[in-house]
Amino acid sequence: MALLLVLLLGAIVDGAMRQVTRYIDTSPADVFVAQRGVANMHMASSAVPLADVGQIRALPEVTWVDPILYLPDALATPTGRQIAYAVGYVPGGRGGPASLVQGRPPGAGQVVIDQRAAGNLGLKLGDPVRLLGRDWRISGLTTGLTNLASTVAFVRFSDLAGARGLTGIASYVLVGGQGDPALLARRIEAATGLSALGKAEFSAQERALVRDMSAQLLQIMNLAGYLIGLAVIGLTLYAATLSRLREVGVMKALGARPWQLGAGRGFPGAMDGGRSGRGGGSARARPRRRPGPHGRERASGPGAGPGRPGGGRCDGPGRARRRGPAHQGVAGRPRNSVQEVTIWADTHCAPRG
Repeated sequence: MALLLVLLLGAIVDGAMRQVTRYIDTSPADVFVAQRGVANMHMASSAVPLADVGQIRALPEVTWVDPILYLPDALATPTGRQIAYAVGYVPGGRGGPASLVQGRPPGAGQVVIDQRAAGNLGLKLGDPVRLLGRDWRISGLTTGLTNLASTVAFVRFSDLAGARGLTGIASYVLVGGQGDPALLARRIEAATGLSALGKAEFSAQERALVRDMSAQLLQIMNLAGYLIGLAVIGLTLYAATLSRLREVGVMKALGARPWQLGAGRGFPGAMDGGRSGRGGGSARARPRRRPGPHGRERASGPGAGPGRPGGGRCDGPGRARRRGPAHQGVAGRPRNSVQEVTIWADTHCAPRG
């Protein structure tokens, strides 16, 4: 149980990690360019002069370049809020959503949000939503960009720059090129002095940062899983012990040692024989009676009475004493000792009315 809980929590975290880097992984860019020393997008601040975009575009291996703005904020409605990263991209460029499930790309004063975030906030196409201190109209819905903590919203580059009063800078530059992305990244760094990473490496850096931030939470969740699993095991053993107290009492009356009870010698047989009728019928059934030599009834079968070979004798109501080896049966035949003694004790040691 504990292992299943830990595996489940690990799967949840892995899924969240994939969602965190969804925008990067679905981008057509081969290289991400950022401010010097910045190697991720989550909770990072990056400023790249737009003048450097021309230098990057002039490199022979580069096929296209698109600057984007990337700022943290929140989608707000009268019914709730959700943390969101606003992406400002050039209309028709490659920095926008990978696909739309409804609507169209954002126009002036419009925004595209993830359909899961829209569902959480009760929004639909054409509804207003507040972002970056101003109201926007939802023009389209994308998918796959909402995780456990945040979502992504897309607006025009000029609208986002105007909402924040930014001029002449971008947050990141997306670059498409030919050949090895790592080699292209090094050439961009040499030409501009900025940080440049291939998409795969940039995505790995993003996941590593988020994983480090959630490491303590993951450890707490794993510990909780182990504790819950131990509690379930303890309750299961407790319930199983309570359901077999009667059989344990019979074994103790026969003189069974604690190690024999712990090893289960005769114990499972008592349960199976007593409940399924194996070895002479139900453990709680009375033995057959037939007339004795002096007209009295006497019991026959495994619980024939105190004089049976390997049996026991009754010292009073409800008390049975073992006589002979516990495994010895009637007429030397091996029997299930606990089943026989249970029948015998029920017959001869029960209080008589």
